[in-house]
Amino acid sequence: MVGDSVRALGELEGKGRIYAVLDGARDPRVARLVVGSAPGWCLYRGKLPQELADAAPQLLELRPGHDYADTFFRVGWRNGWGVLLASAAPQPALYRHLRRMLLARSESGRSFVFRYYDPRVLRLYLPSCTAEEVERFLGPIAAVVAEAEEEGQFNVFRRAAAGFEHLRVERDAAPRPVRTWPAAQPGLSRGPLLLRQPQIDAMADPLVRKYTDGVVAWVAAEFPDQFEWRQESGVRALVARAITSAKTYRMTGTAETTGLLSLMLILGDDFEAREENAWMLKILRNEAVPPAQKVRMILEELKAI
Repeated sequence: MVGDSVRALGELEGKGRIYAVLDGARDPRVARLVVGSAPGWCLYRGKLPQELADAAPQLLELRPGHDYADTFFRVGWRNGWGVLLASAAPQPALYRHLRRMLLARSESGRSFVFRYYDPRVLRLYLPSCTAEEVERFLGPIAAVVAEAEEEGQFNVFRRAAAGFEHLRVERDAAPRPVRTWPAAQPGLSRGPLLLRQPQIDAMADPLVRKYTDGVVAWVAAEFPDQFEWRQESGVRALVARAITSAKTYRMTGTAETTGLLSLMLILGDDFEAREENAWMLKILRNEAVPPAQKVRMILEELKAI
């Protein structure tokens, strides 16, 4: 096993049985891995056409020392095959929970399949969640591990003594706390998972993810106090909000969106809703003003005040 995969297993030890949720659509070798002696369960139920069965997500119990587990860590780890988790719940209960998470809905009521088992999705989704949303997603899960984009790094989301925590594990370094959430009461809803629009926007487009990563680094360098106060997950949530808000003003370029984010950082998240800033909204909503000039006009007016 590679070094960071050993550390990933170490983060899950003692929290129950260890599983991987694998993405069959990611690599055809996933389907072959769960055929035979490997203890695996397809998360799609019923008699499926072979093509769909091969692309379906799979719940696989990992038992170190077995060939299939070694194959996953040798070939699948670092290649986005899936996520790791630990749960003390009986396998049928975990299986039912993971199946319920496959279907999500938007605030407008649109239904879609939620690919939470893709580490590129999960590492964006969970940091954007409220405590109640984390509780709903984890359910019987004690901890979940998702690869980071950078080699040798991964994210751990787990239950803690007083709620939940997000840790970033980097090579040759102690786990770094990223964010904590307070405890939340388990929800009674058994309907589809609700994804808010900023979450959907941030997860949908790889270019948005790349842009967000760059802006987070920029905020850390240019607004260190804000970054420390909001923490990385809070900055990412603010970026998602700026992207959504900018679209309403027909500001679709990255420079324009970053400009609007700057106003949020300087004036406050709610600057658009405050009565004294109504003149700013007139500029932002004015279609006669080129989108690239809107934030510049507001900043020039602020300098003159």
